[in-house]
Amino acid sequence: MAYSINPNLPRARALGLKLLINEGLPLQVVANKRGVHRSTIYRWKVKWLKLNEYQRLDSFHMYVNLCSI
Repeated sequence: MAYSINPNLPRARALGLKLLINEGLPLQVVANKRGVHRSTIYRWKVKWLKLNEYQRLDSFHMYVNLCSI
């Protein structure tokens, strides 16, 4: 994996995953909007799913975050 010193990269990843997961946009559409290859978005999603494997995403906080969009 390429190393990046871009300080905005975590925010770009978060916005990409928000479009993919919360908005339900197709992978290719998210990749086009974020300006990266679709395999990059897929790797970000796999990493996010692995990090949140044991988290309950149906909790009150998830509900509040989805409603505030």
